[in-house]
Amino acid sequence: MFRSLLLSAALLALAPAFAQSIPHDSRTAAGFQLREGDFLVNRGQWEEALSAYTMAIELDPDYAQAYLRRANLYRHRQEFSLAIADYNKAIQLNPFAEAFYDARIRTRILAMDLEGAEKDLADSRKIVADQPGAREQRADAYLMLGNYKAAEAELAPLLAAEFMDTVLALKQSQILLGQGSLQEAEEAARRALNLNPLSSIAHDQLGMVSMAQGNYAEARQAFEQALELNPEFALARFNRGMAMLRLGNLQEALDDMNQAMALSRDVPNMHFARALTRKSLGDWGGALDDYNKAIGFDAAFQEAVFNRAVTRKMLGDYDGARRDAEQLMRWEPNDPRIWNLRGIAHLMRLEQLRGCTDLVRSAELGYAASIRVSEAFCSP
Repeated sequence: MFRSLLLSAALLALAPAFAQSIPHDSRTAAGFQLREGDFLVNRGQWEEALSAYTMAIELDPDYAQAYLRRANLYRHRQEFSLAIADYNKAIQLNPFAEAFYDARIRTRILAMDLEGAEKDLADSRKIVADQPGAREQRADAYLMLGNYKAAEAELAPLLAAEFMDTVLALKQSQILLGQGSLQEAEEAARRALNLNPLSSIAHDQLGMVSMAQGNYAEARQAFEQALELNPEFALARFNRGMAMLRLGNLQEALDDMNQAMALSRDVPNMHFARALTRKSLGDWGGALDDYNKAIGFDAAFQEAVFNRAVTRKMLGDYDGARRDAEQLMRWEPNDPRIWNLRGIAHLMRLEQLRGCTDLVRSAELGYAASIRVSEAFCSP
């Protein structure tokens, strides 16, 4: 008891001295909070880290790194509008930091703000036009946007320098794959592997090329090699699931997709692919959940909306199927499958006139299945 009292007294005596040791000028104090936030992020304590970064900003409102760190955390939490606001402030404070633009571009892409991402890329070219690092970052962003011609243009001066490293070879392979030059894409992926045989990303890229070539067994082997090198490589695990799906191994495909999505940030294409796999396994409820999530990330994901409509119809949610079909008609007013889908939804809701009108329109657009259905349900 006496020893405990002595220890408590000693700690109380030390507390003021420790408090006085913390620096009080604004930038140094903000830096202390920044390091505290980084420590908390590494421990997975997101709320506490957010408070620390916010405190750093309050201590020094002109501290660009503090806004950057908080923006990165917001992005991790998928709070994209808050992240972009902080990136904006960081860039305002330091307009020549290429990493700030790169982070904001990637966040805009994740938030499906593709127009904003393109504008940021144009701004980046004006500010840090010819720096190799900036060119590679812009090429990455253009690859994410699917603009392979622009990505190729960014990398062209680096490729012309005749210096090839693993990363550059991989980017070249991705561009060639996107352009449909499969043989050249394979050669670039193998060049990356020759430069670094232990690159899990290079094995994954070779697998992607094999998938495009229709060599699904070879693709699975490449993805497995990537996972041997890096078992936490979520994208390679997901890609192996896609190869398994193509090979008809549905349960193994679903297992890989589930593990990948537990490791990685949710993205619409992952949810969409898993929904198709769940549908193939007869799990219509699980498929619907994944379609909803994919559309939640990208409201204009037409394939996901169409498949959700079909799934809702199969589950007996005819009104939901009708609403999805009407959304699809705004995008593709002359797609006969959509008229057929809405027509059947109307029929199942006992709305015969509306249903038959839609089926006739679908038949006029050339959909043979609608002719058979209308003959069965709409003939006088």
